[in-house]
Amino acid sequence: MKNNIFDVITLGYIFNEQIIYPDYKIGPLLGGTVSYSSVCLGRLGNKTGIVSNIGIDTPDMLIKPFLDANVDLQGLNKRNGTSITKNLLIYDKKGNKNIKYLTRAPEILFSDIPGNYYYSKIFYLCPVDYEIPLNTIKEIKQAAVKAGKSLIAADLGGFGGAHSSLESRKKYSINMAGLLNEYARYLDIVKASEEDCLHLFNCKGKNPNELLKQLLNLGAGIAILTLGKAGALIGSKEKIYNILPVEANIVDRTGAGDTFTSAFLSEYLDSSDIERSGIFASAAASLLIEKTGGVSTERLPNRVDVLNRMKKYNN
Repeated sequence: MKNNIFDVITLGYIFNEQIIYPDYKIGPLLGGTVSYSSVCLGRLGNKTGIVSNIGIDTPDMLIKPFLDANVDLQGLNKRNGTSITKNLLIYDKKGNKNIKYLTRAPEILFSDIPGNYYYSKIFYLCPVDYEIPLNTIKEIKQAAVKAGKSLIAADLGGFGGAHSSLESRKKYSINMAGLLNEYARYLDIVKASEEDCLHLFNCKGKNPNELLKQLLNLGAGIAILTLGKAGALIGSKEKIYNILPVEANIVDRTGAGDTFTSAFLSEYLDSSDIERSGIFASAAASLLIEKTGGVSTERLPNRVDVLNRMKKYNN
């Protein structure tokens, strides 16, 4: 923990998740972009807080990983009559995923954010299905401006990408481009997977460099495009970096993109070096995919482990 100011505040639904593979299934367990990201950031030594809405009957086993990673839970709002978000994460034989949401918590409003989170260095929006409304993002931007140096990062998978439900994609499909541009006005760092981009830009057959340019054209200073087995591309207005994957014994890829992005943010806070942060992120993701079991401190690596794995990349 570096000081009394929070490094990163994450926002989004936490999941009571069951993961279904073609030959077997695991769960229920803790899942969701905000869960992987918060625990990863905590494990890497960042002072991290989470904002989400859950029911008072949420099982302790879903909260334990946050506590184990020293994530601050002031913004984990427990409410009577509120359900935790339950979902099925279904993979086909090609590795494509489909998410079915069985129950949903309420949307996340600015009033759900504790006041001492306002001066975080980074607000990281981790939606899965539009649960962070545009008005909330506008108010977060106002808080970030007042804080002076706060950045806003977002995973676009939950703003129409692969995490978003079919129902939401249909609902917003008529004005998807306009809505995405409206969100992007308030963002400094954006992340999307190659699969996300197929939905966000309604495109097929474009190569990764073209997709990254589309992400950069949204206006954020930094764009991250994760490519699964091929690594990632990270771009700014000045340069594009090709980040290779670190060799790993792959067991479970679930959460790899979330780990990559949160590890990137962690290192970027310290170094302001895009390429180094990308390599750090690749090393962190390679450690995660060597284990399974959803979100846990056993899967998410600490900083020493990641720095040691970076040597493998450099070699």
